[in-house]
Amino acid sequence: MPILHFFTCLLFTALLSGCSANGPTASALDPKMRGGVKIEGVQVNYMEMGASTDGRKVGVSKVEKIFDQESERLVGLGDGMGMVTLYIAITSIRIIDGPQSVLLGGESIMKGNVTVSDKDTGHIILPATEIEAGGGGWVLGGFVGAMTMDDPATELRQMSEEFVDRIQVLILGV
Repeated sequence: MPILHFFTCLLFTALLSGCSANGPTASALDPKMRGGVKIEGVQVNYMEMGASTDGRKVGVSKVEKIFDQESERLVGLGDGMGMVTLYIAITSIRIIDGPQSVLLGGESIMKGNVTVSDKDTGHIILPATEIEAGGGGWVLGGFVGAMTMDDPATELRQMSEEFVDRIQVLILGV
């Protein structure tokens, strides 16, 4: 019986590790600061993630194309006069593969951080803050889930959209 308990705990831990962390539910900026900013620009760094995603492979050039397009919707948001620049670093992306889907389920995950600075002075308004976003993935479903998996670029778009949504909440609260 102890061995069964061990494997049950191991499976439960593995299932939980496949889940994305919760995103921000409110702005990290105080109300006065939040009301005074407008996002003027976005700069994204992909160096930490390497040449491609983990799991199912998507090259960094495709990641750049998809994420840059999604992150551009942040530009112009905010009602204030204080222009800010967002510095986003994508640190890792894992797009789950067939074997993980068959055995454990779970979801793909994108990790990174965002720093907010004053456009004119470079003063850091919000230091690097971690963001995680999930996308795609499959419930524990065996071969049917694995055979019907989305194209990796589709999951990448889903994660990029969620990642950008979480940045918007972190900065503007909406």
